[in-house]
Amino acid sequence: MSEFGWSHSENVIFHSYAAVAVYVNEDGDLVIRQKQDGYEDEDSVVIIPGDMVPRLLNRIAFAADLKQSPPKLVEK
Repeated sequence: MSEFGWSHSENVIFHSYAAVAVYVNEDGDLVIRQKQDGYEDEDSVVIIPGDMVPRLLNRIAFAADLKQSPPKLVEK
């Protein structure tokens, strides 16, 4: 039986993802935490100062709009 390539196969519909939690800590900072996988010793954590959350959300919204825009044709 031939080896199946999980990482580059067009037959793979979706890949698994580690759980992600978003919450506000006791200092009012936004915490984004991703559950550890079998290769890590602890969760990955990103802490965004509370006063920077609106800027983060604006950048996320901007990035989301870019992904939804149709590709632009380049004229030669």
